[in-house]
Amino acid sequence: MRRRTFIRAATALTVAMATLAATGAQASASTHGMRLRAFTPRLLPQVSLPGPLARRMSRLLPHATGSVSLDSTELFADPQDITVNGRTYQMYLSVFTQSAAFGVAPQVDVQLDRTTARDGHLTGEQDHIYGYAPLNGLTLTTSPDLTRAHVRTRTSIDPSAIDMRFRAVGSAEQLACSLITGGRGTFQVAGGSLSATTFEIATGTVPFFGNITTPPATATVVHDPGCGSFISSAAAAAVSRAHVLPTPRASIFREPCTGPTLAHSTFTTYWLTQLGVHRHRLVQLGQTTTNPFGPGTTHVAIGLGPGADMGRIVHTRRGIHEAVRTKGVPFMGGSSIFRSTARPHVSPGHSCTWERHTYHFANVRYQGTLTPAGTPLAIRFDTGAEAIGKVHATLWVPRFRRMG
Repeated sequence: MRRRTFIRAATALTVAMATLAATGAQASASTHGMRLRAFTPRLLPQVSLPGPLARRMSRLLPHATGSVSLDSTELFADPQDITVNGRTYQMYLSVFTQSAAFGVAPQVDVQLDRTTARDGHLTGEQDHIYGYAPLNGLTLTTSPDLTRAHVRTRTSIDPSAIDMRFRAVGSAEQLACSLITGGRGTFQVAGGSLSATTFEIATGTVPFFGNITTPPATATVVHDPGCGSFISSAAAAAVSRAHVLPTPRASIFREPCTGPTLAHSTFTTYWLTQLGVHRHRLVQLGQTTTNPFGPGTTHVAIGLGPGADMGRIVHTRRGIHEAVRTKGVPFMGGSSIFRSTARPHVSPGHSCTWERHTYHFANVRYQGTLTPAGTPLAIRFDTGAEAIGKVHATLWVPRFRRMG
């Protein structure tokens, strides 16, 4: 479990950093043309089961005939600017449904993001996600040609409610594909406008965000019958250019090289601080959630600051200690001291990538306690700060064989 925790920590931070990078080096870069990127990271892992696994599941699922269906449909809206107390957020809406064979309820997510910048470059971001997955009442229906769609929640997420209709601009793009579970299908993508009869998201907090009543104006609807690959090379190239799927040769994940990483986690709270290579910068990430096992309310913040905010490791007869500060890190505050409480564990045989080169290292893991040094560490969400008192934490220190 501890190994998984470290992987989750590294992956969470890498994804967060990639999110900042994907929005562009300049803070003024527009993201309104990136609709297809918005759904891909979440949609594909849920529907892309390995073929042999899907076939085994189809034999075990009750009442299954033929192969199991991986059919899914998603509507995701373009970002809509929402200004609250003088701060502008971008609101994203997504509605996702998949085959009833898996027993997963339809889900709707409303996410509000804002960023900070320094000298024209992004330095931080905080996201607030309000997710709902009622067992009944939420529906996303589409016409066969994907030119029409209707989202209704009725009273299933009361006091929030959505009743919106989608109308495509032009015809949907259709691409023939081979299904993961065998046979052929048609992948469809359509862009168009939204009209709302009802749109009210009751966040339950004020002044951020109260009741949101400004609906998104445009959206994309995607229907995936469970495609594993596209039949024609021209179609595959078109989809790759549209950022719907990664190119076949693209590497999905390569662990980046970093400096020491400190993490604390519970079922509902997560904190991570990580130095870059050669201590050039510090990245801190904090998250709180009301439901670690599914849809709920989640707040996430990430900030970049000076490497000096994470002190040098000090060795003593009783172990090590290290200072963690937040000066100059957006959305973070306070400071703490990490002290080890057990002998370190060394895990050899790891590798990472930095500046296109692969480096090998051993991980030295310290278990210990994070204790406030004056003002406790805190994640300063607009919806309210989340303080981190005296808690258990883990510190990983990479020992590289050689690094330039």
